[in-house]
Amino acid sequence: LFHSVELWSEEDELLCGEVGYSVGQVYTSMTGFVSPKVREPNSKHTGAGILQLVSLGKLLQRHGYAFWNLGHPFNVAEKSMLYKRDIGGGGGGGGAAPSRESQVG
Repeated sequence: LFHSVELWSEEDELLCGEVGYSVGQVYTSMTGFVSPKVREPNSKHTGAGILQLVSLGKLLQRHGYAFWNLGHPFNVAEKSMLYKRDIGGGGGGGGAAPSRESQVG
């Protein structure tokens, strides 16, 4: 089952979101995005991407998902996808197995 998750502003602007899929009690994030507007200096929507991910985690938990695969691992050396580490995702470096911190629940 495929899913689209979006976070919209009160001004009806799409701020961020992602596409993922679920099989049984496992949800896998495939790709995500953040609007350039969110990244502008002094944006009132700073942190919208993290809010969307935290909200998705709570939604998955509420609906009984057992595991959330955050997709591609973060890489500390390249400073890529570090937000995954910041929200509790495991792995890093060369794609280690997800830690229990990335489990929902």
